[in-house]
Amino acid sequence: EQSKTQMALWAILAAPLLMSVDLRKIKPEYKAILQNREIITVNQDPMGIQGRRIYKYKGIEIWTRPIIPLYQKYYSYAIAFVNRRTDGTPSNVTKPLGEMELLAPKGYRIQDLYDNTDYGVLTPQDSITVGVNPSGVVMLRADVEKIQV
Repeated sequence: EQSKTQMALWAILAAPLLMSVDLRKIKPEYKAILQNREIITVNQDPMGIQGRRIYKYKGIEIWTRPIIPLYQKYYSYAIAFVNRRTDGTPSNVTKPLGEMELLAPKGYRIQDLYDNTDYGVLTPQDSITVGVNPSGVVMLRADVEKIQV
């Protein structure tokens, strides 16, 4: 879980990833995390806007980063739900999209970047609930829906 958290925060913060490990000898599950194309795409987003923490309460943090595609004045977002707790209990986190500054009227298509869960299209009034393991992360991509004319 901690490896996934490190990778997710690296992508949200738009930071260079420096690894001092021989990829020929790394365990397959760690190699898969390091080679996750969706998360690398977030890190390499051409806008280069660094993410920020928007929520912190009782060991739960939410980080967001504006990314492309952009539609009118609305960004798409990468979102990381981070559980800093180490008590062994997963945490369910529920948050309205509007409280995370996802305000596009037609909403966002949301997908988990680690397990590929598709949450469908949610609007700013909708809430999303994720289960986050201790010392773990749920990393989402929220692509802005284009208004159909």
